[in-house]
Amino acid sequence: MTQLLEKTVQRLQALPEDVQNALAAELQEMIDQLAADRPAKAKRTPGLGKGRFTVPADFTDPLPESFWLGQE
Repeated sequence: MTQLLEKTVQRLQALPEDVQNALAAELQEMIDQLAADRPAKAKRTPGLGKGRFTVPADFTDPLPESFWLGQE
């Protein structure tokens, strides 16, 4: 936990329980509002990029030594 978070938790714990509950409710409303403001992620459709990329035949072949030595 960061120092800021630790200090905040300590201060919150020192508050009366009814104030803690009120703050928790306010915080939950803020979180819900932020979540509602985010646009929904579009669902992905498999197969839309089919044929756009072809794996080369030598894809799994070992790389030459010159590659590892930075000469390529």
